[in-house]
Amino acid sequence: MNDYSEEINQFNECVEAQRKFLSIVRDSGLQRDALAELSAMGTKVHEWKIQAISAQNENSANLFLGCECVIEALQAELKMWLYLKDDEPDKAWDCLVDAQMATSNAICAHEGFSHLEARAVQLVNIERIVFPKQVFFSTGLIVRRQQCSI
Repeated sequence: MNDYSEEINQFNECVEAQRKFLSIVRDSGLQRDALAELSAMGTKVHEWKIQAISAQNENSANLFLGCECVIEALQAELKMWLYLKDDEPDKAWDCLVDAQMATSNAICAHEGFSHLEARAVQLVNIERIVFPKQVFFSTGLIVRRQQCSI
C-alpha cells in the first residue's frame, strides 16, 4: 500500500514555490509561469487521485481531491491579480469567488486541510480591501407630473 509521502512532498514543494506570487506587485510573467507550474502539478495530482481510487484508498483519494482544490484556489487567485492588473475587475471578482470556493472545498475534502481556515480569512480580507462594497445613493424622487418639451 502506497503512503504517497513522496507525492505529498512534491505537491507541498510546488505550492510553497508558487505561493510567493500571490500578490498584485509580482511580475505578471512570473505569475503566468506559476500558473503553468500549478497546472502541471494539477495533472499529476489528478493521476495520483485516480490511483488512490483504483486502490480503494478513500483517505488518500480525498487527500488528493483536497490537493486539487488547493491548486484550483491558487490558480484562481493568481488569475485574479492578473485580471486586476489588466483592468478587468469583473473577471478578477469571479476569480476571487472561485478561490474562496476552492479553499472551502479543500477544507471539506480532507481533515489535512483544516489549516486553510486561516487562508479563507485572508481571502475575505482581500475581498474587503480590494473589492469594497459599493454604495449607491438614490435621490428618492417621486414624479407626480410630466410635461413634454417638444
